[in-house]
Amino acid sequence: MKKNSLKIYQSALRQKWYIQGFNGLPVFLNVAAWSGLTIKKYLGYQYHQYFLDYRRGYCECGYLANDLVEIWQIVKKRLALDPDYLKKIKAKYQCQFIQSAKYFTAIESRRLQELSAAELLALLKSGVEVMIKSVGVAHVIEAVGMGLEKDFKRQLILAVGTDKKFNEYFTILTTPTRLSFLTQEERELKNIARHTPAVQAKQLAAHAARYFGWPIVTRERQNSLPNILPGAYAC
Repeated sequence: MKKNSLKIYQSALRQKWYIQGFNGLPVFLNVAAWSGLTIKKYLGYQYHQYFLDYRRGYCECGYLANDLVEIWQIVKKRLALDPDYLKKIKAKYQCQFIQSAKYFTAIESRRLQELSAAELLALLKSGVEVMIKSVGVAHVIEAVGMGLEKDFKRQLILAVGTDKKFNEYFTILTTPTRLSFLTQEERELKNIARHTPAVQAKQLAAHAARYFGWPIVTRERQNSLPNILPGAYAC
């Protein structure tokens, strides 16, 4: 191992990290992580370091703890000045998605096996840009989610005064009122598994279109996006 690489690893091990685990490969997850290093041009702040450790199709991704704290503090200050700040980020994110519509239309309309190596490489490069945008400014959600939970816990314990009451109230207040997107998808897959193979094939095709399709970026759907503070973020 080169000395410079060793110093990088030693420096990283001295840092405090927040770890998330994913099933995935570098061609997908590396560019998603990279998006967090590029959001400064849209938001004025960014993440500064990650580490990604891949083993047999599984990745552990480390967020620098200081980055999460710093970004949450910035977001809190901006929310104090503008309660619609996160809505504006969401609008910006959706605008970036719409701009990727042509790419997905091209993929759906072409037979990939008929393309040359050069054409496939060009398509992959375009795909990398789209994958960066697929996370993009939404990457603030890790910092917001973790920072908000810590602040909420701190204020709740001050309000209730005892650990027993805290656990009771925290559970009640943080229990979802509806199924998450992922839970809904998992339940649907379980229902599909109860049918015959022929029925499964049709239902899986419909399932894939519903959960992994791209309706949000079609021109027909563009006007259905939330019209949040017009002019704040123009597509």
